[in-house]
Amino acid sequence: MALYFKGRHALSGSFSVDDFIRKWRRAELNERSGAQQHFLDLCRMLDEPSPAEAGPAGAFYCFERGATKASGGKPVFSP
Repeated sequence: MALYFKGRHALSGSFSVDDFIRKWRRAELNERSGAQQHFLDLCRMLDEPSPAEAGPAGAFYCFERGATKASGGKPVFSP
């Protein structure tokens, strides 16, 4: 698999809409198990950087930053 660079992030070849649909149509993961990979595949398909590529320190674009849940009900977000 060849890597090439666009802007500041590496891409591992093209990932078309058809590729995305084909992959996720057969996925059997539950929401929690598949959410991050689904998002990463969306980034790849749209030719956008993933959170780690956009900001390795995770200062502004990352998974679940500052999300806490004190009890049942709606999550409480902290900065």
